[in-house]
Amino acid sequence: MVTMLEAAPPWTNPGRLGQWSADLSWLNDVQRVERWPLLRQRCLTIAFEHDVAWPPERVREAAEAMPNARFTMIPGAAHGGLLTHGDEVSKVIIGFLNESAPTP
Repeated sequence: MVTMLEAAPPWTNPGRLGQWSADLSWLNDVQRVERWPLLRQRCLTIAFEHDVAWPPERVREAAEAMPNARFTMIPGAAHGGLLTHGDEVSKVIIGFLNESAPTP
């Protein structure tokens, strides 16, 4: 993954440069997995069935390591699932937010 990112042409605008820096920082943070069990807030993890960059098995492992996480997989979607399966993703997110919304 790092090799693929490093091979991409440079991003020159500030927003893209900031995103690149954040991605690289996250990829190089080998201790992030150790912090997952410390997360106490509710968390929704969404995987895409055919995502080779972030396979569902890895997303499930992350969710299982977090005490209050829920794992959801979007069937038939690949890495660009937010774009190709936006309706399904939106429904999952809205459902999660409605479950955690305080009652008036």
